Amino acid sequence: MFKKFPLYLIRYSIIPALLYLIPVIFFLKDESFSQTWILYIGNAFFLCYIFVFALLFFKNKTDNKNSPANTGIAVTIIGIGVSCALIVLSIIIFAPGLFRFASNGVLANKPPSFAQTNEVGIWVILFANATIGNFVAGAFSSVIAAAIIRQSSVGEESKN
Repeated sequence: MFKKFPLYLIRYSIIPALLYLIPVIFFLKDESFSQTWILYIGNAFFLCYIFVFALLFFKNKTDNKNSPANTGIAVTIIGIGVSCALIVLSIIIFAPGLFRFASNGVLANKPPSFAQTNEVGIWVILFANATIGNFVAGAFSSVIAAAIIRQSSVGEESKN
């Protein structure tokens, strides 16, 4: 199963993970943890990169065996894994209070929707947004890019 896995896609997955991490760092630096809308900006960055990647990667490749949608989804899944690893690293750096063994002063300004000792809620928000939000964004942009590529290749064939 892993013999046919395209390892060259890992290098294309690091960039959307880093783009997604930029708003996550701003979210973690704000100690109130109330502006979760910032995380959706990271999903938009992820979506835009996967869309542009799929268009540029398959722009001149007519003999490629892989579908643009499958390749885009593979880059999306690898990017989600890299994003989750980078989220853990950025929590260690920017919000160590989210770990039980660190000081509890970091969560002093948390939103009232969290329980008194609910540090896990922020972890759930971050990882649910990273997995579900980025998968939906990446899959959507991959399918749209594949349709655009297919439409342009049909238009070029009809001209010939």
